[in-house]
Amino acid sequence: MPKAVVVQDLSRVTFDHGGLLSVTYTSEGVAVAVREDDPRTRWRFKFSNVQALRVTASDCYDYTGVLIDNKLSRRLVEIVGSSWLKALAAELREHDASSTSIEKARHFVLAFHEHAIEVAAWKADAEAVQLRLVGGQWVE
Repeated sequence: MPKAVVVQDLSRVTFDHGGLLSVTYTSEGVAVAVREDDPRTRWRFKFSNVQALRVTASDCYDYTGVLIDNKLSRRLVEIVGSSWLKALAAELREHDASSTSIEKARHFVLAFHEHAIEVAAWKADAEAVQLRLVGGQWVE
């Protein structure tokens, strides 16, 4: 049975469940910007060696798979025993039986009120982005 656990090396990073700002895909990976409770800070989650990305509206997502102690975590979680990673591995074997890229992948989830962002990647990092007040708005 899959189980959600807080990503230990990023356990200090919390975010606002309504705070999804952007999802950006580049050749270097995926970056997800989120708002924190403090309006002066944003977090930018960076995923490297991305194997897959999935964005699902809350109406179509089963949040029970990412609950910790029966609550939606305000942290990046990892799904241990992920059926999604198993399905990706099976698909990869169909196309390239010698590839091992999916073996290093981890299933990360950022759960928001409106969307769930899932990333299959080798690594996740987070950086704080400090904002400044300009003309009544917080900007980078």
